[in-house]
Amino acid sequence: LILREASAPHVVYRIYVSVQNTMQCNVIIYCKSKDNDLEVRVLSQGDYFGFTFNVNLWRTTLFFRGFAFYYGRIVYDIVKARRDSHRCTHCSWEAREDRVYGF
Repeated sequence: LILREASAPHVVYRIYVSVQNTMQCNVIIYCKSKDNDLEVRVLSQGDYFGFTFNVNLWRTTLFFRGFAFYYGRIVYDIVKARRDSHRCTHCSWEAREDRVYGF
C-alpha cells in the first residue's frame, strides 16, 4: 500500500478544456498528452468538445492539440500546466476563420 501511494500521481488541481468550432466548415481535432489519447473528433459549425484532467504535483502536465480544417493544419500546446496555471482552470478555445483563440 505504501508503494502504491508513493508511485501514484499527486493531483494539484483539475482543469476543464473546451473547444468550439465557429467556422462554417468542419474542424478535425486531435488531443493527446503523455498519458491520455482523446481520439480524433470532427466538430461541425457550432459544435464543441470538452474534457477535464488532473494537473500533477510537478505541474508538468501537457496537452497538445492538432486542428485540421479547410485552410490548413496547426498543432500546438493547448494546455501547459506551468504556463496556464494562472490563466485558467476552465480553458476555452474557439476555432475561427483566421486562427484558434484561447480565452
